Formats: sequence, C-alpha cells, structure tokens
Amino acid sequence: MREGTDMQRYSRQVMLSGFGADGQRRLLQSSVLVVGAGGLGCTALAHLAGAGVGRIGIVDHDRVGLENLHRQILFDMSDIGVSKTAAAARRLRSMNPGIEIFEYPFPLSNRGCLEILPGYDLVLDCTDNFPTRFMVNDACVLVGKPLVSAAVSRYEGQLAVFNLTTQDGSRPVHYRDLIPAPPKQGTVANCAEEGILGVLPGMAGSMQAAEAIKILTGAGTPLAGRLLSFSIKENRFLEVEVSRSATPFPDMPADTESFLRKDYGVGCRNTDMGLEIEAGQMEEWLGLGDTLVVDVREPDEAPALTGLDHLRIPLSILDKELHRLRSGRVVFVCQGGSRSLEAARRLAEREGGLMQAHSLRGGVREWLQRKSMSHV
Repeated sequence: MREGTDMQRYSRQVMLSGFGADGQRRLLQSSVLVVGAGGLGCTALAHLAGAGVGRIGIVDHDRVGLENLHRQILFDMSDIGVSKTAAAARRLRSMNPGIEIFEYPFPLSNRGCLEILPGYDLVLDCTDNFPTRFMVNDACVLVGKPLVSAAVSRYEGQLAVFNLTTQDGSRPVHYRDLIPAPPKQGTVANCAEEGILGVLPGMAGSMQAAEAIKILTGAGTPLAGRLLSFSIKENRFLEVEVSRSATPFPDMPADTESFLRKDYGVGCRNTDMGLEIEAGQMEEWLGLGDTLVVDVREPDEAPALTGLDHLRIPLSILDKELHRLRSGRVVFVCQGGSRSLEAARRLAEREGGLMQAHSLRGGVREWLQRKSMSHV
C-alpha cells in the first residue's frame, strides 16, 4: 500500500480493530468481478472502489436508460445511451484513480465465464435473470471461485454467499443447493416487469460489497451457508440455513466440456426469431383490425393498458385459457417483454401455425412511451 494519499483515503477503515493496515493491503492486492452493472452492481461497485479493491471487472452489455437512474447510482443524465461498463468505469476511476477497472461490455457466455472468472478472486452476481445466475454459479463451482449473490424484487431482497471454501474440506454450499434448477423461462418476472423501490438494490448491493470485503480480508463472518431475506416495506429480516443437497443435480455440468455445451438460455433462442415485434409493427397491425392483443401480466400490475381493446390473461393461467383466443394473429404483451415472449413460444408450439403468435418487444413500457411521444 502506498503511504500518504492512500493511507489518508482509507484511514477510517484502517483504524478498525480486526481490519487495520493488513486488511487494507489485502484489499489492494485483491480482485473482484461484478456481473451486472444495474441497481445491485452500481452500488456494490461504488463501495468496492471506495474501499480500495485493487482490480475490479465489470460485465454488462446494456446501455444506460432514463428508467435506470432512480437506482443505478453511478449514472446520470449525461450517460443515457452510453455503455454501462464505460459509464461505470469512468465514474469509478474518478472516485479512486489508484485502482484498476476492466470492462467487459458484452453478454456473458459459457466460454466467457471460463475465460474471465479465473482471473478474479471472487465474483458478485448482480444480475436480474435466472439463466445467467445458474451459468455464473456453475462456472464458479468449476473454477473454484466464491460467489456473492443477491436478488431483489419490488420491496424484498435476498443475499447469500456460495462456494466459499470450508475449513473441513467438505463441498461448499452453492446456488443450486438453494434453487436446484432454473424456473421455466417467463414464469418469474424481473424488476422491469414488477417494478422496484430504488433504495432496495442499494441496500442489497451494499451488503454484497460488505460480504466481498469480509471474504477478501478475513474481517468478520461471511454469510456462507445462510440466506438473508429482508423486506423494506415491513422492516423484516429473516436468516435461514442453506444445507448441502444430499442428491446430485442432473442439470448441472460436471466438467468443463459439458459446461461449454450446455444451453443456459441466456439471451434469445434461435426459435424466437420472428416472434418479437416492435411497437410500430403492432400499431400497424391494429390498424388493419385483424390482431388480438393479450396482456399476460397479473391483475394487480400497473400501468393498465388503456385505450386498447385486449384480453387480460395472466401467464400463470394461460394454458387453461387458450380456448379464449381466436385463430389468426395474436400479440402478447407484458411489462417488459419476457413473459409475453414465453406466452408466444407456448402458443406457437401448441397451435402449430393455426395462430400467428407474437410478443411486443419492450412490453407495455415501450408501447406507452411510443403513444406518449406521438402526442407531443
């Protein structure tokens, strides 16, 4: 650790009992990979950089949008349209020029996991979808890296540490001990679908950074083998034990070769080609009068799809309600486009071409934005 400036920068944590200059040196010599630069990732990144983690990697293929700014604290209005990794790296370097920041501005793949993860001491899962969570977990197990995982939705969050080496040499708990296999795609919504209070990912991201710092420095007891759940609506916190499963996971790759072959469903499938349409295409079809719009959100989700004739059939009961759909063209919509895409897949597979199934890309959010702009 450099004397002078660095010592002054980190002085408030160096003076902590059980941390000290040795703990700070460990941080400066350590490295953390953060997968996802959204609400969780932005907060975690800010604290990791501030604490003095020597090398930080950022994985995210997305660009900053206006809807991100209420919770993604590394960005401001000038960053809209800019790559999230570039905007985050620029901000972190200005916060702490004494650390290294590496950018990975592309979707993380199986091969990418095996190329990137081994170069870091631990990984933070700050993503918002199950395919990537399972892919990152399985990669961490293969390459032997600790994983700090968090998930948030609406008013509730969860946090756990996985794959942390045990003192007795037994297999550490990993993500599949908590959730053995991914839920069917489209059945669980993310924050773009359900909404989220902006402070929630800030809390969870801060706790992720805290767990990472504890693991890297040895100061404190990491949340390994335990799951912390909390609700900021009622200020409730609950901690439960996560035990190692006694049975193997058939869906989990056992080696590098099987991991590289596995299809986690990250991104769109080849079979999705032609299922998604833009808002302009939907508007054009509605003008022709031969298109049925079906909203697959749950009844309590807002905003309502007003001023447009449509059916409301939640995805959770869609299979039982297919008889309500007439033959011809059907466009499914949801809040952000993921559940509607799953609905379109189901209909396309079941009906064998009797109906033209489509999904509105960007969902109700994109549709309402287009309508508001048309009235400006």
